[in-house]
Amino acid sequence: MPTSTKQRVKKLKTLRQQAPQRIDYVIAQADIELADNQPKIALEILQQALLLNPHNDALRFYAASAAIKSQEYPLALTWLTPLSFERPEDPNVAKAHRGLSGTKRRVTFIKSACRI
Repeated sequence: MPTSTKQRVKKLKTLRQQAPQRIDYVIAQADIELADNQPKIALEILQQALLLNPHNDALRFYAASAAIKSQEYPLALTWLTPLSFERPEDPNVAKAHRGLSGTKRRVTFIKSACRI
């Protein structure tokens, strides 16, 4: 049984080659990359999977999470905003969207204040 991160990633890559459509394998690999403090790699993996499954809620939420950890806030909002309308009852989506929307407003305010 693989124990190191590299062994886990290698095993997941093998599994993904055998079944590239398996979203759970994609998310597992992204989780490993995030745990290894590699959010940009996780984001790339998730973006590739979203090309094949653009409306998968789990992929969109994980991609938004990876984008936030990569400090790609506008990119995260591209997934969270539609999710907030499609899943208004989901507290995780609502919380993430509210937090980012507030961040976006603060950044916009700071940028406009600096122009004065």
